[in-house]
Amino acid sequence: MTEIIKKETETQLTQKDYENYLISSGVLEKLTEAQKNLFFAVAAMNNLNPFKREIYVIPFKNKETGKYEISLLTGYEVYIRRANESGLLDGWSFDFVGEGGNRRCILTIYRKDWQNPFKFSTVLKEVNKNTAFWKLEPEFMHFKVTASRGFRLCFPDILGGMPYTQEEYQNDSRNDLKDVQEAEIIEKEKSPEKEQPLFLKEKALHRLANVMKKHEITKEFVSKAVKELFDKETPRDCSAEEIEQLIEGIVPTDDGRLI
Repeated sequence: MTEIIKKETETQLTQKDYENYLISSGVLEKLTEAQKNLFFAVAAMNNLNPFKREIYVIPFKNKETGKYEISLLTGYEVYIRRANESGLLDGWSFDFVGEGGNRRCILTIYRKDWQNPFKFSTVLKEVNKNTAFWKLEPEFMHFKVTASRGFRLCFPDILGGMPYTQEEYQNDSRNDLKDVQEAEIIEKEKSPEKEQPLFLKEKALHRLANVMKKHEITKEFVSKAVKELFDKETPRDCSAEEIEQLIEGIVPTDDGRLI
């Protein structure tokens, strides 16, 4: 049986730390004692640090009761990081096939303790929320939903108790979300302008990994190329454009020489 490696955080947060987060985010006065305790418990149990944006508290007003309810959310990158920290993740990739509403995002995950890769996909028209950011960045939002659901299914023992992600959040028609901080979180912390370069960089890094695997190019060779071309240490230190240039430079020609 494969042992799951758990990474300890540098600093263990206390209940006072979590409460300070609620105060600084301006939601403390909207929460009941039970809701605050729920947030404390979920964050502590899953070792989620709100100051690192690993967990969000979204209060919303129920139209029927007039009272505030809450949703606890996390980010897709937290799922990926936790899967990697488990010691079981052996790589992953994604691709898009099809067009329009029938476009499918396919996620492939490799686990060290599984013989075959895990594949999961979603169809755009089935997950599209038709919100402003879905209309602006449908490909990126589609990827985030697929990654969130796929990693949670592939690593149930590790991610099973984690909060859902913002992109998966299903709005209930009974709830008034106009005043919710959901919009503020997306606009200030997860705006497409900030995330799109990260998305393009991840796509480039996955393409680089596939090229290295296909042509049996070593990490040492790539690191040396990165240093010579861009004076940086690793491909992850590069921009998406630089990674694409790197790929063009290391792909072997028909006669076996590197370009």
